Amino acid sequence: MIEYHDTEWGVPSNDDRHLYEMLILEGAQAGLSWQTILRKRARYQEVFEGFDAARVARFTPARIEKLLADPGIVRNRAKVEGAVINARKVLELQEEMGSLDAFLWAFVDGKTIVNRWDSYRDAPAATDASKAMSKALIKRGFKFVGPTICYAFMQATGMVDDHEAGLRRKSTNQGLLRAASTRLPAGVEMDLADLTDIPFYNADITDKPASVVRVLEQIGRADALVLACPEYNYSLAPALKNILDWASREPNNALLAGKPVAILGAGGGMGTSRAQYHLRQVCVYLDLHPLNKPEVFANAFAGGFTADGDLTDERIAGLITEQMQALANWTLKHKA
Repeated sequence: MIEYHDTEWGVPSNDDRHLYEMLILEGAQAGLSWQTILRKRARYQEVFEGFDAARVARFTPARIEKLLADPGIVRNRAKVEGAVINARKVLELQEEMGSLDAFLWAFVDGKTIVNRWDSYRDAPAATDASKAMSKALIKRGFKFVGPTICYAFMQATGMVDDHEAGLRRKSTNQGLLRAASTRLPAGVEMDLADLTDIPFYNADITDKPASVVRVLEQIGRADALVLACPEYNYSLAPALKNILDWASREPNNALLAGKPVAILGAGGGMGTSRAQYHLRQVCVYLDLHPLNKPEVFANAFAGGFTADGDLTDERIAGLITEQMQALANWTLKHKA
């Protein structure tokens, strides 16, 4: 899931084959989780002829029945038949407009709409653009293309960039974590956690979602934590606070109590210093043990990162190297 989020979701796509694929997969997701679809994606690509619309358009009723018996895909008749119908409609669009790409990207005037959400949960389920796209596709006979599905499709194919500021694929804070992962002392490994699908903590949720279980298991296995801390409105990011809230609810605070922590962050001129100090207050209550030095405050807007969020500032890189070594030493002290 994290690889898909970091390398594909939100990346502008102008390839008709890929656009058709994502239209079908987003439709297949209706009523299911995206993680379920990703697990089945390889099989979808195989049985739907690499999402070659010209080939899928020729699928016979017998071929459809064979697909409905395949456990590797979502065996919903309406969705499978809809995928074949949509392939035929794609060919019609290509004949008329030259490409599926030209037709679909017209709904955002050919340019990615970039949003800035404090939390990805703030993103709408549908917009005027997705409603217009849905209406146009339905009029042409496409199936499983409601406004919500169309908006998810627009997000997936980069027509809309709805990455959360601190979770964005090109986030400088993720860039700091990537830099830290390449500057570890000998014998130390780092396992990056994906927070993009973590729901807000709610005591009424008695069965933990799989995404929460996954990250809590990562925390449980870790000897220490490295927390990348973006800054929103002078404080820490909702996604970071939220996963700490989930972890703190384990019996006796067993996942967090006594665990060493390193904190780093990239932001405005003060490099998330205010947010980091708020985070340290949270650490006090959770009985986490953060390093005091070295502190890593990176200015995200002073030329120290590439457009993809990768760190280029050698001074900050050196501080991170020192911090990772200090964290390793701090962890050994706590184990002694």
